[in-house]
Amino acid sequence: MLFISGYLALHGDGGLNVMSYFAILTLYLYIVSFSFGWSVAPWPAMAESVPNHLRSLTMALGMMSNWFFNILISKATPILLNAVPWGTFFIFGILTLAGVVWAMVLFPETGGYAIEDIHQLFEDVVKQSLHDNRWLLKRPPARKPKGLEDDTEAAKALAKKTAADNEKALQNLRYGMIISSALYAILRLILPPHKFPPTFWSSTIYVLTAIPTIVLYRYLHAAGTPKRDAAGTLISPGDDLSQPGLLDACWDVIYVTWGCQVGSSLFGEWFWWLYLSIPVFGGYKAYTSFISPMLGLRQGHPAAAASDPAAGTAGTTGAETTSKRQAKIQKRNEKFQAQQAKSGRR
Repeated sequence: MLFISGYLALHGDGGLNVMSYFAILTLYLYIVSFSFGWSVAPWPAMAESVPNHLRSLTMALGMMSNWFFNILISKATPILLNAVPWGTFFIFGILTLAGVVWAMVLFPETGGYAIEDIHQLFEDVVKQSLHDNRWLLKRPPARKPKGLEDDTEAAKALAKKTAADNEKALQNLRYGMIISSALYAILRLILPPHKFPPTFWSSTIYVLTAIPTIVLYRYLHAAGTPKRDAAGTLISPGDDLSQPGLLDACWDVIYVTWGCQVGSSLFGEWFWWLYLSIPVFGGYKAYTSFISPMLGLRQGHPAAAASDPAAGTAGTTGAETTSKRQAKIQKRNEKFQAQQAKSGRR
């Protein structure tokens, strides 16, 4: 938004140039970021920010205010664009930055807490210390997942190991961010032909690829940072950053970005083409995980199982495996309930 505002202020004549295409690109990036950010985040925030007895009322008020401001923006935007085109985007950009600051500074993290305890985060409010001028947020003790036997040494040892591994991984991640950026600049400065400062397109590609890396760094840091109380006792080890799935994909994106940054300084700008491996692999995973099963193209789908006896056998085996897993979970729950009943009789 701010870039478009500056572009319209300097090049408001409507002529096409390199910066005009980049302005269009930033608009697309904003729309993509908005689609999984501000457009969806307010709904779970409204649901999780209030106690149970006020949730219906606050959800109604929140939805009403949301649609009211949507109508207000849709009516005011054409008027503002006709009056001051660059000022319209400037206002929206400043409001977006204010929202980011508010979310990062004033809105507490609700992850790791039971829905019944979240209201304490807001009832205690953010209190300012008169001694050290820090904002202190009083949080209730985080509830651990149901079925976790807190009194077992194995669970405590696993939590400590996960916390230690996460802290080490996050430390290496910080070092990697610094080293890759430093190598990008130093190699361009010392290797012939000297390419420092980088060209406009090289700098643009670097910035556009660095933004997802910073976002993923923030996500991994928030997900994997262990939570401790004032005495240093471990409350929650955070999500295991080495587990496969989404977190593993985040690491892959970061590693590929680092490699492209350093490789472009060593071998040339053509090395940035390897960055396309990220969307290509993402498209492959989307096809194999979502599109193909929906269209019935993956082996093991009911349509394929009907025409392929081997697929039907595989489906039967999968059902048996699921049944065994369910039986194991049920047995564990019965054991936990028996221990609870025994402790209640005592």
